[in-house]
Amino acid sequence: MSSRPMRLQTRSAGTPATIADLAATSEKLASSSTGRRPATMAKTATKAAMKRMLRLCMIGLSVAGTTRRETAEHWQCGVRGCRRDITATVPLSRSPWRWRGNSSRRSVSSSPAGVPSSLGDSGCRRARQPSGKGQRPQCRGFSGVAGCGLAAVACAPYTLALFPAEAVMDEKGVALPAATVAAPLPVAGTPVALARAWLWLGVMALIGSGLLAVLLVLSRTPGIQDVFPLKDLFRAALVVHVDLSVAVWFMAFAVVIWSALGRPGLAWLGWSGFVLAALGTALMTVSPFFSGAHPVLNNYIPVLEQPLFFASLWIFGAGSLLAVLRALLTSWPRPFAADPLRLGSFLGALAALLSLAAFFVSWLLVPWVEGQIYYEVIFWGGGHTLQFQHSLLMVVAWLWIAAALGRPAPASPRAQSLMFIVAALPLLAVVAIYLLVPVGSLPHVELFAKLMIWGHPYMLPLLLVGALALWRLHGAAADPAKSAFVSSFVLFALGGALGYAIHGVNVVIPAHYHGSTVGVTLAFMGLAYVLLPALGFARAEGAMAIWQPYVYGAGQLIHVLGLAWSGGYGVQRKVAGADQFLTTLPQKIGMGMMGLGGLIAVIGGLMFVLVCLKAMSAGRRQ
Repeated sequence: MSSRPMRLQTRSAGTPATIADLAATSEKLASSSTGRRPATMAKTATKAAMKRMLRLCMIGLSVAGTTRRETAEHWQCGVRGCRRDITATVPLSRSPWRWRGNSSRRSVSSSPAGVPSSLGDSGCRRARQPSGKGQRPQCRGFSGVAGCGLAAVACAPYTLALFPAEAVMDEKGVALPAATVAAPLPVAGTPVALARAWLWLGVMALIGSGLLAVLLVLSRTPGIQDVFPLKDLFRAALVVHVDLSVAVWFMAFAVVIWSALGRPGLAWLGWSGFVLAALGTALMTVSPFFSGAHPVLNNYIPVLEQPLFFASLWIFGAGSLLAVLRALLTSWPRPFAADPLRLGSFLGALAALLSLAAFFVSWLLVPWVEGQIYYEVIFWGGGHTLQFQHSLLMVVAWLWIAAALGRPAPASPRAQSLMFIVAALPLLAVVAIYLLVPVGSLPHVELFAKLMIWGHPYMLPLLLVGALALWRLHGAAADPAKSAFVSSFVLFALGGALGYAIHGVNVVIPAHYHGSTVGVTLAFMGLAYVLLPALGFARAEGAMAIWQPYVYGAGQLIHVLGLAWSGGYGVQRKVAGADQFLTTLPQKIGMGMMGLGGLIAVIGGLMFVLVCLKAMSAGRRQ
């Protein structure tokens, strides 16, 4: 190959070459500089090609100084290490753009995609569009020679004209950071099949929970309540309603996330877990209608003192354990810090394993005593650990939704991975408490209460990233996942704030965990809308899908605010009817808000089930 620089050919005399001409010339150079040299000369050939690229770039700068025109191009910041894609309408000045800075630092280095990403000093961390006519693109912030990055960005449109890179833009032409987390797609085969199956299980659990909610209403309606002969039906149905809508739904959708993000393999483990979990869910749903269903309204996982219910709980727990083990073996991120969604999913599975182990150890070591206190103690440690699982997976859902909507969180994958690790650090305290403190003792109970208070602030960096991702969705087109993200963030933030307002035993406590758990539920609903087409179902579309998260979230918001208001006036928890002693007008107003919000939330939950069934049935027919 000749070492003489190739001269730029123009279309006609006196007419400057266009960017298309530069691109065509670069293709000729590329075709002539590759394919004919042996592998041992590859490095030399690359250097020679880079020198010619730089010459062509400088020719482009001189051409830009001979004419006045505008070009709307997708281009990338040319400073080494920046990798930011930008769209700008660049007015090209008649005066040539001059190089500044140390000329020894002007070099071209190729990115992993083979795109030149450096024409000057490093240091640019963000580029912006020209603010007015006649101005050239600028770089914010420099860490090297002053002005060198500016010249690099000025030259960047011509560099990327020679070596086009597909820019990541939103619908308004606003550039998105190139080093962001992309929305993952489930791998065909076992991951998709398992995710579909567990999603069906979660939706069926919500349907069963909704039917039991109808029974709860009917059992308290004058005239109709005489139809039901079992006096304990109300409380028994309430227990299973809570377990289906919280324990089963949360675990089922957690396995949906683990399956969608996991790798193929260990299908027997995944399907064994699903069969056991489905069997346990079915037995749990029908258990209130069998005799001997004595309800115990303890925290986290209320129970029925009945052999059938305990059998359903053990079977569902065994299925969940198999699913968690498969998640730990298949969702390990590779590379570790470059895939924050898989890392967050893996840490959520680790929290689930610790919670299941905590339940088993507590059941094994705590001596049985009659009454509610026994179930409070055996579910206390594992229940607090489950909160970390739900919180981690909720943030995974947020970031996944933001990436799927084209507005990824403004943080690098490594930064997000570090935040997930920080958020999971309090899980180490769970192991320490069980090893160092007698299970069931007063210090054991108090330490887990302190873990809730001091452990969840480790989530704040992730919550900040979630807030920034939510802010980036401002102005985006209406979408069911966006509606769910907005509602989820509001409810979870409110629930977390109410957790620090708890004083005494009143209905502020259920206001706190209703807000938090509903925030998780809404995040899972939004991610379900994102995953429906990826799992082979139809897309959730229409006004009902867009408004469903707002209806459900608004109802729960009124419900939570009513509980918090009533708790401020001393209304006690876990009482109903005349036992509430609603003697003042503020107490009655608060509990009235609670009832109204609950009714609206039931309507919103029914809307979600209908939207999912419509999309899943349509996809199945297709």
